[in-house]
Amino acid sequence: MSLLNVLFTPPIFSFRIEKLQDYFPLVAFFVASLAVTTLVQRARRMEQTQRAQARLLDLTHDTVFVRDKNEVITYWNHAAEVLYGWSKAEATGKLADELLKTVFPAPREEIGQMLLREGHWEGELVHTKRDGTEVSSQPVDLATR
Repeated sequence: MSLLNVLFTPPIFSFRIEKLQDYFPLVAFFVASLAVTTLVQRARRMEQTQRAQARLLDLTHDTVFVRDKNEVITYWNHAAEVLYGWSKAEATGKLADELLKTVFPAPREEIGQMLLREGHWEGELVHTKRDGTEVSSQPVDLATR
C-alpha cells in the first residue's frame, strides 16, 4: 500500500520556486554560505601555517618565547624548556617577568616608555632558571610589532 502512495500521490513539498520574491532570500543564503565556507577554509589554512611555523621554532636551539601585550607567555619552545627548566605547559599562561624573575638594566617603566616612543628597546636582561641560577641574556631587542 505504501509503495502505491509513493508512486501515485503528489508530493507534499517541492523545490519549485513559484514566486519571484522567493529568489532573493535563496540567492542570499547561497552567497552567505559560500562566504562563510571560504572564511572557514582560510582560517584553517592560516592555523595550519602557524602550527608549521611553531614546529620549526621548536626545532631551533635558540630560546624563543612569545608574550602578549599583558606580558603573559603565549608560546614557549623546546629550547626554553631546556634552558629555564619549565615545561611548555608550566610556562604558558604565566607572566614572563614573574616566572623568570627578570632583572632589568633600567626601571621597567623607562624601558616601556622607550619601547612605545621608539618602537623598540635593546639591552641585556637577567633571568632566573627554575633551579635558581641566573642567566644573562644576549642583547635583547624588544619591538612593538
